[in-house]
Amino acid sequence: MNPAPKSYLGKFKKVLKIVLQTNKFYKRKFNAVGIVSGDQINTWNEFFSLPFTTRTELIKDQQKAPPFGTNLTRPLSQYTYVVRTSGTSSGIPFYQPLTPQEFDRFTDVLARGYRELGIKKGDVICYFSSSWAYPLFYETSRRLGIRMVPVDDYKPINLFKIIKSMGVTVLQSFPTAIFELIELAQENKIDLKRLGIKKILTIGEVGGGYPPTKSFFENAWNAKVIDHIGALESGTFAVECTKANTYHILEDLFIAEVYDPSSNQLATKGELVLTSLWRQDYPLIRYRTGDIVQINHLPCSCGKKTPRLMGGILGRVTGQIKLLGFFIFPEDIERTIRRNHRVKEYQIICRKQSGVDIVDVYVELPLTTDWDDLSVLMKELEETLGFRPELHPVPPKTLPRFGLKKGNRFHDHRFNQSKPPFTISFNRKMMAKLFAYVITLNNRKRNLQKYISFVRNIWRKS
Repeated sequence: MNPAPKSYLGKFKKVLKIVLQTNKFYKRKFNAVGIVSGDQINTWNEFFSLPFTTRTELIKDQQKAPPFGTNLTRPLSQYTYVVRTSGTSSGIPFYQPLTPQEFDRFTDVLARGYRELGIKKGDVICYFSSSWAYPLFYETSRRLGIRMVPVDDYKPINLFKIIKSMGVTVLQSFPTAIFELIELAQENKIDLKRLGIKKILTIGEVGGGYPPTKSFFENAWNAKVIDHIGALESGTFAVECTKANTYHILEDLFIAEVYDPSSNQLATKGELVLTSLWRQDYPLIRYRTGDIVQINHLPCSCGKKTPRLMGGILGRVTGQIKLLGFFIFPEDIERTIRRNHRVKEYQIICRKQSGVDIVDVYVELPLTTDWDDLSVLMKELEETLGFRPELHPVPPKTLPRFGLKKGNRFHDHRFNQSKPPFTISFNRKMMAKLFAYVITLNNRKRNLQKYISFVRNIWRKS
């Protein structure tokens, strides 16, 4: 790993000096390894010797000292707003309080990210996101000189009217919601290209930066799709490059490290560890994000020299699983499925049967689906996984939709057979079998028609 410029180490020392004066969490954590002053960190090797911080550690601290734990640099009374994560990956939302000063710094980071994305004065933006973040988005919009159109009641058909009437030019969303809007527009014969959207900013899920999905979105909306990476722990920390499927880290705001999760050794591919240089009042120092990335320190073809993440977020540290002897990330399965734009929704369920791993992939497809579509998808899934999963086609509107929330499509029931969080009902399983049978019959019918046509041609020629 190439160390960041020395000036960033100086920025970190200033943050650390402030934190170690009053922050009980980091005083306790760093004193235990002999760090009592920011003046002790003068080289990158000394910085790398500091212990990691994890979300689990911070949540446990909050549970011991509610409501926010001991990671507070200022008195509790000075924290005037609270943000939280969705809890999608861990199952437990992570709450973080903000002082007015930290709120301002947070919006500065968001505004910086949007400028990098090409958002400018005069744009009208609609955010598909949790209402917890709306005050941050409002202040960010104010600073950028853009108008924000909130969505407080998610009714997709009404949303199309809002976008058109309010002159929305920029839409920010999870890819899940973009897929759902495209599906609804097709069903209701709404031409998305006439709504006036110029840019779609995707975040939070696999998809927006994935070339097949990006192309699908752009063709449907006639809009530029730009992915960016961020979290409510950090704000925006990387923005997709316009030249390639790579993401530039906002290096002057973050110190980024990558470690092999198994050995905790510096690596080019592994877990992303971030230190937010802008966070002082609820600091996150050497914070293990849980995201698997591949970092590149070489100059980009676009001319920028900042570190970049190749392909964005590749998976989650806790997400890698072993199936039938193969190690995979669920995100790899999702990327493969999303190559086929006929798939409207899907669910992946891992289970055990007689001690053997079984992977059921339920894909929601149009009634016009033929056997060739399934064969292509099955072949691609087999190449991704290394083995052949159980592929179950189901008819339209069979699987769950997620609205404004992140999609929850991967369910591993192998080690928790008592109360699985998601199951496919008996009726849906029977529907899947019936749909597969219909597809098979249609395929046989087409083959028979081809054979009859072939025989007729031979008969005529003779």
